[in-house]
Amino acid sequence: MSLQDSEIDNQSRLTEKLKQQMLEQEDLLTGMRRDYDALQTQIARLEAENDAAKEEAKEVLQALEEMAVNYDEKSKEVEDKGKLNDTLNDELNDKTVSMMNLSLPLEMSV
Repeated sequence: MSLQDSEIDNQSRLTEKLKQQMLEQEDLLTGMRRDYDALQTQIARLEAENDAAKEEAKEVLQALEEMAVNYDEKSKEVEDKGKLNDTLNDELNDKTVSMMNLSLPLEMSV
């Protein structure tokens, strides 16, 4: 084999080796792109889930605030009715005592 043939053979082997490396790099790049796309899809899904969770938390918080306001209103109502009940009981006691005072002399006269 001549020196030129040997050089051609070396260059051919080197070319084949480089082609093989390029194919391997293309496969790697394709895999990386596929992984990147999958990750982007997953990120988008997670962001959507996060947004939905934030919205749900906001709704729950709003409902809790409404419940707190309703609780405060009902507590005030109960307090007011309790005071009214106490006042009515006091009035009833006063009227009962007055009635007893009025009926006692009547019973004595009978």
